[in-house]
Amino acid sequence: MLSIDQYAHINKLATINANQKISLSIGALLFVWLTKNLAVTIWTFVLLSFVIVYIARIPLRFYLMLLLAPASFCLLGVLSIALSYTTSTLPSEVIWEVTIFKLTIFIIERDLNQAVQLFYTAFGTVTCLYSCILTTPMYEINNLLKKLKVPDILIELMTLTYHFIFLFLDCMVKVYTAQQTRLGHQSLKNRYHSLSLLIAALFREIFYRHDQLVLAMKARNIDSFLIPTNFYKKKSTSKKLTWITVTYFSINMVLWLL
Repeated sequence: MLSIDQYAHINKLATINANQKISLSIGALLFVWLTKNLAVTIWTFVLLSFVIVYIARIPLRFYLMLLLAPASFCLLGVLSIALSYTTSTLPSEVIWEVTIFKLTIFIIERDLNQAVQLFYTAFGTVTCLYSCILTTPMYEINNLLKKLKVPDILIELMTLTYHFIFLFLDCMVKVYTAQQTRLGHQSLKNRYHSLSLLIAALFREIFYRHDQLVLAMKARNIDSFLIPTNFYKKKSTSKKLTWITVTYFSINMVLWLL
């Protein structure tokens, strides 16, 4: 299966100006975060999912798999906020309760509303971020950050972190597959042993890749991880994406004011 970074380079919006795509994503994120409106969040999720799957041609199955991870974290956050417990008298505004021995677990309406709002706001912002990273290569995001006068050291740290995350995942998949073919996960003892070998292999691979990267930079007399601005190719804007952006924010204003 292709990674997020690979889809960012080969999707149907990869040839479109990065400023246009990032403006839609960040604008949508700010709108969802500031308004905390359920209708706005649902509309944002539907429209950006349409852009990701239908226009950028990111496979639906891959996109749904990406949504599973933040959804699980959001659900855990919802449960931790919505559920309360006590061994004494219950508050008067309880809407649900269950008693286990002497411990009473309950939900009050205020906490439930807060938990639901947290869930849809967090999930909406995640969709906005996916619409950015699935359609825009990292080097184009870096170029925009340089134009916004973000310090180079911060951009380099972000680039290296992003780069090594995918190296880490690639190495993990290869080592895990090799262990599976050798029946390395057949028993509990073998699983723990294979896990320790996997962790050791990951650290060795990351340090090796880092050393190779530093040597390659020294050999070419390069002192920065960032691509010089003159190497960037100018990309065209999309009329379709412009109309989608205008429509999105227009409907958002209507939903927010209702």
